[in-house]
Amino acid sequence: MPRIYRLLSLGLLPILMGFCFLGCGPITASQAISDARTTVDQAQIAAENAREVERKRLAAEERASEKPDAVQDSDSARKQAILEKARASLRGQLHFELASAIAYINKAREEEGYSDYRSAARLASRAEAFAEAALDVADAIRRDSAAQAIKAKSETEPEGAEK
Repeated sequence: MPRIYRLLSLGLLPILMGFCFLGCGPITASQAISDARTTVDQAQIAAENAREVERKRLAAEERASEKPDAVQDSDSARKQAILEKARASLRGQLHFELASAIAYINKAREEEGYSDYRSAARLASRAEAFAEAALDVADAIRRDSAAQAIKAKSETEPEGAEK
């Protein structure tokens, strides 16, 4: 009897290991897709917050430019144009990073549906990388816009006004 158990265990061991590896693929892919989706959602929220701060900055700049003594020399106008070009570049980069993350997440779900779990996990990790880059860009936009909005607001307030 012990020999039969040993033969059975040797024969069943590779089969059981195969089932374990098959079972791990879907779990790993689902977890990677879930993590990436969470990061993409965070990036979308951060992007919307950055857009809101940008809108407030633009409104503050409009109020500052409406002042009668708001005269800009050519140097400050050139600096302002350079800053606006950099901000436009950041907005474009944010849009690219978010769109790429969403496209990769959708493709990862599609590959998971075709039972190609290795590709799904790889695509989900790429989506997460794009989403993290989008978080960084949104944070940069938000920080710059907040600093500019505070500066513009302080320029519009009359001297001696309580803050």
